[in-house]
Amino acid sequence: MEDPEVLAAVVGGFFGVLGGLVGAALRLWIGRAGRQETARLAKEAHTVTTAISTGQQRHEGDLAGLESRLRHDVEVAVQRDLKRFGAFWDLRVEVVRRVYAQLLRAENAVWEVIRASGLPVEKLANDAHAACFSAFDYAEENAIVFDEDVLATLRDLRGKLLHALVEGARGVKYPEQFESLQEALQKLTVEVKEIREDLRRRFRRQVHPDESPTP
Repeated sequence: MEDPEVLAAVVGGFFGVLGGLVGAALRLWIGRAGRQETARLAKEAHTVTTAISTGQQRHEGDLAGLESRLRHDVEVAVQRDLKRFGAFWDLRVEVVRRVYAQLLRAENAVWEVIRASGLPVEKLANDAHAACFSAFDYAEENAIVFDEDVLATLRDLRGKLLHALVEGARGVKYPEQFESLQEALQKLTVEVKEIREDLRRRFRRQVHPDESPTP
């Protein structure tokens, strides 16, 4: 019969070796599983990173496209408004220029009546009436380019001046009547000059906004 101590030693050694083998195998399995899991996680991380990068690039591309379309739309709108404003500006410049010139001719025609050397003054008054009517009528046709206060002044002056000239053309038969007409027309020429100069100042303020005001 074998010695119990020897048998215990053999059994203990066997289980020790077996435990070492199991431990080594377990460590090997854990190491391999860990590497596989690490590889799997790395692959998933790469997939996610790629998806994020692709999404970001697509998003950046969409933003760039949107920015380009917006820039194009703004440029189109600006060009359209510039053309519209430019056309209105050109019209306003031409209308103001013509009204100013016609008012100057009307003023000079009225002065021809005032400076008349004697009677009759019907022809001179008719000429002045035609010149004034042409100026005021053109201004009224293009009322859209004038401020309301300018229009009000022009309309008021038109009524007074045309009435005075009609009376001058029809009713002046005596020197006393002519003197009264001269006095009335002189006052009205002052108003014509004032509105004409007001148009000039307004126009210059718009064309040269940085320019110092001129009297």
